[in-house]
Amino acid sequence: MKNICKQIHQSAKYVNLWLTKQPNVNEESLTDWLLFDISTKVPNILYHTFTRIQEARQTGADWEWWILFPQKNYVRFRVQAKKLSTDDNYKK
Repeated sequence: MKNICKQIHQSAKYVNLWLTKQPNVNEESLTDWLLFDISTKVPNILYHTFTRIQEARQTGADWEWWILFPQKNYVRFRVQAKKLSTDDNYKK
């Protein structure tokens, strides 16, 4: 779990830098990069993105994260992406 938290923190720092340098970047671009980056660096994280229609009519979420643990245990999160201004970025 420590590795997962460390990787998410590193990825969030990169997104924060990206937003500082390019504040008009689209939410979808941030989401696509974040999902790809974390899932390639932490192999026990899988994700599924929802279409805009699925998000609006069914899930209310942009994607699901599945964090897989040994012995076939997992945690599933449904995530609604929001782009915060750099002033609102959580430091930790």
